[in-house]
Amino acid sequence: MEKGGASLIEKKVEQQVLRALQEKEAAIDAALQQQQQQQQQQQQQQKQQQGGEYKHQQQKGEEDPDEELERLRQQRKKQLQQQQLLLQQGHGNINEIYEEKEFFSIAKQTPLVVNPKP
Repeated sequence: MEKGGASLIEKKVEQQVLRALQEKEAAIDAALQQQQQQQQQQQQQQKQQQGGEYKHQQQKGEEDPDEELERLRQQRKKQLQQQQLLLQQGHGNINEIYEEKEFFSIAKQTPLVVNPKP
């Protein structure tokens, strides 16, 4: 009978250990869920703050960094196109002009003219 009694005690101890482990696992799961919820709330708050800062920047007239970069890119592209156009028209070259009429014709078409002779 002792053998049967020992087996019964072992089963009860095993059941108690299993129950304790299940309770501990449930407590850990609950703590993990709570931590995940807190992290999600913090992320939402950060997004709201960033959104508020972005709106504040727009209200102050500041541009979105992406919009500012796009504006700068467009500006640089326009400068390069203007530079290419001027090069095609012969700007940057040294030309000797012998007639006054030719000088004025060229001077009207260019933004800058250098006249080395006073």
